[in-house]
Amino acid sequence: MRSHAASSYAFMAVVREQKYYNTNKSHSLNIIDCLMRHLCTEVGPTFRSHITVFRPVLLLTIPKVVLCLIVYIPKYYDASMTDKPLHKILVVDDDRTSRRLMKKFLDAEGYTVTKAKNGAQALDMLASEQFDLLITDVSMPRIGGLGLLEKMRGRYDIPAIVVTESDIDSETQRRSYSLGASKFMVKPLDRDDLLFVVREILGKDKR
Repeated sequence: MRSHAASSYAFMAVVREQKYYNTNKSHSLNIIDCLMRHLCTEVGPTFRSHITVFRPVLLLTIPKVVLCLIVYIPKYYDASMTDKPLHKILVVDDDRTSRRLMKKFLDAEGYTVTKAKNGAQALDMLASEQFDLLITDVSMPRIGGLGLLEKMRGRYDIPAIVVTESDIDSETQRRSYSLGASKFMVKPLDRDDLLFVVREILGKDKR
């Protein structure tokens, strides 16, 4: 064993002279040197003769492999193990600020959000894509929120949250419920209130 150790240190001296070893290299390269020193000591001349040839390649490839493991494994774990909901939500509002605000709240919770600026645009999106929840304003140009619900009736079985600028009268509320509305909310929307209602409707309330 002592002769093996002496040989391994002699090998490292040769490597240093050949400028394959540099004390200013990164920490990962120094670790590789320590590993190979240990292998040379334990295995002996046969391994040492092979490692002399392949060491420059190892110095280039091993750090890259280690970096990939450090960078990509946590990302894969986060993407595959997350318990965030993956429901698709269609937000319909003619007010750009309201659309952006609702999308921001929902995006942060992992929902997939699509925006439409009126009922007509929303119908086009519903025809080409499947959604789990609709959040719609009442007053919009072309087709408003109630008109949207009416056109969706019998075609799309999607729960809906109706958003209003102020409290609506009982007749409008009754009609909205008959057209499939699940909940009413008044602007400005509170983030926690919106997320609670969304989770409740989608059966994902974790509070």
